[in-house]
Amino acid sequence: MMSTKTWPSSDKTHQEASKCILEDTKLSVDEYEFGNSKIFIRSPKMIFQLEEIRYKMLESIIAKVQAQWRCHLQRRKYMTMKSAQVTLSAQWKCFTQRRLYLTKQKSALTIQCYFRGMRARKETRKLFKANAAPIIARFMDNLSCKKFLLYLSKNLPSESPMDQSWPALKFKKLAKVDELIRQLHHNWRCANHLRKLSPSQHRLLVDKVECAEMFEEKALFRSQLRLVYRADYINLNSEKKWEDLNTKNLFGDILFADLMQKVNRKDGKTQEVIVVLTSAVSILSADSLKLKSTIEVKNIHSICMSPYDDGVCTLRVKQDGLKGDLILTGRFVLEFALRLGQIKRKEGKEMNIIIQPSWKILYKQNELSIAVSESSSVDLPSYKKKNNHIEIHVPKQVKI
Repeated sequence: MMSTKTWPSSDKTHQEASKCILEDTKLSVDEYEFGNSKIFIRSPKMIFQLEEIRYKMLESIIAKVQAQWRCHLQRRKYMTMKSAQVTLSAQWKCFTQRRLYLTKQKSALTIQCYFRGMRARKETRKLFKANAAPIIARFMDNLSCKKFLLYLSKNLPSESPMDQSWPALKFKKLAKVDELIRQLHHNWRCANHLRKLSPSQHRLLVDKVECAEMFEEKALFRSQLRLVYRADYINLNSEKKWEDLNTKNLFGDILFADLMQKVNRKDGKTQEVIVVLTSAVSILSADSLKLKSTIEVKNIHSICMSPYDDGVCTLRVKQDGLKGDLILTGRFVLEFALRLGQIKRKEGKEMNIIIQPSWKILYKQNELSIAVSESSSVDLPSYKKKNNHIEIHVPKQVKI
């Protein structure tokens, strides 16, 4: 391996190969001598020089072997990757061509179907009678209507007006008919329910509906829905003092009477009074039934309330020598306001209902502002006056 003439292969004899190696190493010819079968070396130093040359040549050969082996590995890896790339490319081309073929095949089949259908209709139209299509269409309509009505008759909801369920619609073209039948069925249930009510229940239902129309969401609190309107809550008609007072002033029949709280506009404190609604609003003393004041209904032009379940209302009256607007609070304040509205309606006028969290009133020609707010820290309405402002805190209630 120390001479290119003997490495990696040679057809020379051992003597000739040894001579080539020594010549290529360029050592001094005086340092060695060839014999018949051996080489005589004059100095041991020459042996170390030959070993050093051999070691350097060995490193070079090892590097070449490593390079060739790495070249072989990389080439084999490259050939593997090239083969994989060719395979993937072939598979992808096959997939895209197949998909394109299937798309074209589907398009061709669709065009064929339409063309064959058109040709079949053209040939059949000549043999088909002119009135066959309307007859078939009318028959299908009648059949669908019959199926719809039979299905509806077997799946009608209960007779309760509160039941909101309704059979699912299977025929979309009968949507308007289905909605009309649903409305008629509901009207029938309501009429049937009304026929079963007693006169007092019917009157209460009418009052509840009218109350909901007048006061909207304020009438939907649970505490209000449970109330049964009785007009005279304190049996005032049985009191002798009231009979004498009514005979003297000719108030008329009692439409509403209850024990309520009158809010003092001067200091915000409350006072227990009896509020009686006849042809006018009368304020009586709770202890002695003494008449304190009377307001004609025609002088009341609006009622102010908050959107909460607080039982607070303000009667706005015309300022004709009166002290100002009146603030009342009670459990049945909605019924009281309802009866006022009914009296106004009989006179051909409408009561102005104002529902908002705050409003303004007049007291001795001065303007006061009232603000109502819900609070979870109070169980009963609380009133507090600051200058020209009255704050009312009411407990929180739940609507249906």
